[in-house]
Order: sequence, then structure tokens, then C-alpha cells
Amino acid sequence: MKTENFQLEVNPYIYYFSNYLYLNPTGEWSKLPHAGQIYRYSQTKAVLARIEIRFIKRCWQRWNTQFNNEYIRNEQQSKNTKQRYPLPFMPPANVFIELQYQINSKSKRFRNTSIFINHKSALDQNRIAQNELSTSGYQVVGLDKTQRYNGESS
Repeated sequence: MKTENFQLEVNPYIYYFSNYLYLNPTGEWSKLPHAGQIYRYSQTKAVLARIEIRFIKRCWQRWNTQFNNEYIRNEQQSKNTKQRYPLPFMPPANVFIELQYQINSKSKRFRNTSIFINHKSALDQNRIAQNELSTSGYQVVGLDKTQRYNGESS
């Protein structure tokens, strides 16, 4: 859905794989120094589902906001329901928020320039594969400048 000052996107998908290949954490440790856990390629039937929600709003003449939310769920398929583990190395649910200001300057140096401040937050990843370690959530703050020349950004 899109208007002049508002845009909303909802992007879901679901995939079924009859032969999903992945690196499986074995729970075994290498005898080599500093080598860590051993991983082996495995194959399984799997279902992956994702939904991304994106919301963009033009607040005032030169201010824009953006909000993205992403969630991925996956599972190995097995006749034994106790063996339907999540797949390893999947990203956690996360949120991205950005505020953009478009500079309206007659100066050649700042013409068509935008300044962004954004924040990304990811939740803890506790829905993990067998022998995989949980991952703590994180937050990242960013600041950026974009300048467009002849319709292209740099």
C-alpha cells in the first residue's frame, strides 16, 4: 500500500525443501589447538518461513522515517516430532528504525544530500539447533550521509 506520504509493505514467504543442505554442529571438538567445534554437512527436509514488515512515512517536507521488522522461523521436518530442531545459524528477529533529513541547499556541495540516523536491534537467538550455542541480542546505531548525482546515490 502506497500513498504520497506513506508506504506499507508486508512480504511473507514460506519454503519447503526436500533436501536442505546445512552445516550441522556435531558437539564434537577438534583436537587441533583453537579449532573449536566440528561441523558436518547434513541434509534434511526443512520448512523456512519469513515475514518482513516495512513502513515508510514522510513526516514533514524534508523528514522521512522508516521502520523494518523481520522474523524468520525454520524447522527440520521429521516423523519424530522430538527431532524437529531449528536449523543452525538463522538470524534472530530484528527491528530497524531510520530517520532521514533531506538537506535543501543551493550550495553545490550539499545539493541533493540526505543525512540518516538509524538503529538496529536484534533479539536473543534462543531458538537454536542441537549443539548450537545461543546468541545474545545486539544493538547498532548508525549515522550516514548520501548525496545523489544525476539521480544516483553515492
